[in-house]
Amino acid sequence: LPSGVLEVEPEGLRLEFELESRGQSGTAHAQAARLMALELAPPPELLEDRNGVEALAEVWIRGPQGAWRAHGSWAFGTALSPSVAEPRPDSPSWPPGWLASGLPPGRRVLLARTGRGAWLRCVGFAE
Repeated sequence: LPSGVLEVEPEGLRLEFELESRGQSGTAHAQAARLMALELAPPPELLEDRNGVEALAEVWIRGPQGAWRAHGSWAFGTALSPSVAEPRPDSPSWPPGWLASGLPPGRRVLLARTGRGAWLRCVGFAE
């Protein structure tokens, strides 16, 4: 991860790294842990009137006051559809807690899951 970080939950667990002989790539292992690789990336080309990133299977947007809205899927090259629901924290349509935690207050945030299963978090969406 030359431009990112590796988070481990719960903290303090032993990590094992297996590197190729040249050290160009490898894998990380930890028992009974969740490993999350976070990569720093340039801002995505996401505007309310055009998705310039890729097709998104699920989209949630948090407004500046902190309320979440579910928008369903968002096709590549199209405008964001109106919200379909205001999810409740105990519903399956609520955004994943590990992705929605630690967000700055008062900012618009877009959370999304791609069709490939990757996750996207964009702080300051359409501000």
